[in-house]
Amino acid sequence: MANDRTKTIASAIVENGLI
Repeated sequence: MANDRTKTIASAIVENGLI
């Protein structure tokens, strides 16, 4: 559960960094 949440947050950060 925590891993899934962390992955989602990491994905959002990566997307923000790319944009």
